[in-house]
Amino acid sequence: MYNFAKEGKGKWRTQDDVVMGGRSDSQLRMTEAGYAHFSGEVSLENNGGFCSIHQTVEDDPYAIAAEATAFVLKVRGDGKKYNFRVRTPRGKHLYGMDFRTKAGESWETITLPFDQMKAEFHGEPVDVPNYAGEKVLEMQLLIGNGRAESFEIQVASIGVR
Repeated sequence: MYNFAKEGKGKWRTQDDVVMGGRSDSQLRMTEAGYAHFSGEVSLENNGGFCSIHQTVEDDPYAIAAEATAFVLKVRGDGKKYNFRVRTPRGKHLYGMDFRTKAGESWETITLPFDQMKAEFHGEPVDVPNYAGEKVLEMQLLIGNGRAESFEIQVASIGVR
């Protein structure tokens, strides 16, 4: 779906809790090797608590192959928990799933099965079936673990299998 080495930062941008009055701060930059480097500080001040990067492609949604069953992320993490989310044409809710990275210099492949991605709207569960491989209008990578913390993750690609 998206390869940062080939496509660069593109339409990806940061969105932190400052949209709700929080104080968290993150940056998204491209490394010399062509990977997305997402880092920053999550703050709980002023009811804050998250940092994210996202890409919206409503004018040209990603089509998901009928035989695909999972999203696959290639990341180099910091040992912290993140959440990957997608939004489809059917509603304003997002389908998401948490995953934990390993700390260190090694790249890892994170597999997120579609049937385990639950629907939420503004952090609250939505009573609809789990993600079923529909077109994707928006992708988001978020950190918000309920504590103040610094974070750093590199992303090479986001795909399906």
